[in-house]
Formats: sequence, structure tokens, C-alpha cells
Amino acid sequence: MRQILIYSAILIGLLASPISGLAETLVAEGSADGIYEPAVAIEHRIEGESLILVLRDGADTEAIAALLRERLAQVEVTTDGQILTLSGVTPATLLNQLVLVDVTGDGGGADPLEELSALGGGLATNEQGEEGSSIRAGQPVAIAPVVVPHTKNERLVGQIIKVAQGAFPEVVIDFRVRWPIQAGPLKGKWKKGALVNAPVITSLVLESEAMQRNLVAYYLKPGDRVWVHLIMDDKGMPVIDWLERRSGKRK
Repeated sequence: MRQILIYSAILIGLLASPISGLAETLVAEGSADGIYEPAVAIEHRIEGESLILVLRDGADTEAIAALLRERLAQVEVTTDGQILTLSGVTPATLLNQLVLVDVTGDGGGADPLEELSALGGGLATNEQGEEGSSIRAGQPVAIAPVVVPHTKNERLVGQIIKVAQGAFPEVVIDFRVRWPIQAGPLKGKWKKGALVNAPVITSLVLESEAMQRNLVAYYLKPGDRVWVHLIMDDKGMPVIDWLERRSGKRK
């Protein structure tokens, strides 16, 4: 079994706290890309390489900070009253992913830390989706691969149909093309409306910003929209080497 790197939980960030009886997130997605609205954190800002979160009255900042220090060895956590400061992972990446994370623990979903304890080979049968599809293994690699730079026109916009989760962070997604690739070697390969099944390249070596970004795929849900860059493997099958969740309400 692969050794669990505790800092692989950076993405999953702020854990369950006794803040409320309802499922909530620290920040909520806004109406446009890159815009985030208040939730448990009534204010957030980026200062250099740190993410600053101002928690609402009644939130136990010290309890949240204690959990983070205990479980996230690579994240530096400081508090000042209701202000929580996180550093050690790119703030923009954290914000993009915090909209997916239930910080109260009352949302009925799996505890991400339990997912980590099960880290191992093979693809599990934990699937979310509406349509059947074949599943191809998307196992994390032991080293962080180099993602070849590409232009925005070489990406497509997809809407998630199905998420097949293996042991964290293995994941394969099915999506419907909403905006096809406009440039590059794969231009024209998938037209608008086409269904694509592809594993996401992931790694637990989180010094790589690209791998930090790709881990969000594990927490996607049907209806989410994503930017995706695809490459072809040696068998001519599509593989996702770059993925970013788009802001905006699911439809």
C-alpha cells in the first residue's frame, strides 16, 4: 500500500467544526469566475501567499485552527480573534476548492480524512452520476508529472455527468462537451454535446501547483462545469492533465 502523505489533505482544508447544524462551506461560489461569496467565513482576502479568512461571530476559530495543526502538517495556521490565516498552498487554488468542502460535517458526505486512510491500489465503486459508462483506472502517480503549457483555446468546457472515485485521489470523470476545443492537435475531435470519459492525472506530490489543482476533480459532482485540457495516451484514449472547476451555479 502506498504511504499516505499527510499533506495530501491540504486540498480538503478546513474540517468539521461545531459551527452550525446545517451543512455549510467557508466560502460560496459567486455568479462569475473568480468571485466567491461569504459563508462561514464572512470575509476573505489574499495577502501574498496567504489566505486570510474572517470567520463569523460564534465560529470557534481556535478549535478549527487546532484541527488544522493536528492533521495538516504542511499548512501553517495562525489566528487572531476571528481571523484565520492559512499558508503553504496557493490561495487561489484553495478558494477554488473550498466551495466544495462541507466544514460542518453535517452534509451527509464522506469525511475526506477517512478517504485518505483507505489510500491504496485499484478503483473503488464509489460513483456519482446519472448515466452508465466504462471506467478506466486513474491512479495517482508517485512523482508530480510536468504538465506541458497550453493555450486557453486548447481547453474545452465540460459539464460533469458522472464521477467515479477510487481510493483518494484516484478519479475518472464523464462529462458532456459544452464548448469544444478551438485550437491545437485535438481541435475538432469532440463536438459540442459529445460525451467524454477520461481519468484525471493526479499525484500526492503537492509541491506541484498543477497537481494541487487537479485534486479538485475528486470532489466534483454531476452538473459542475469544468475547464479541461486533454491529451491522448499511448492507446489513443483521452486523459485529463489539467482541470479547473468553473464558478457558477450547477444546472
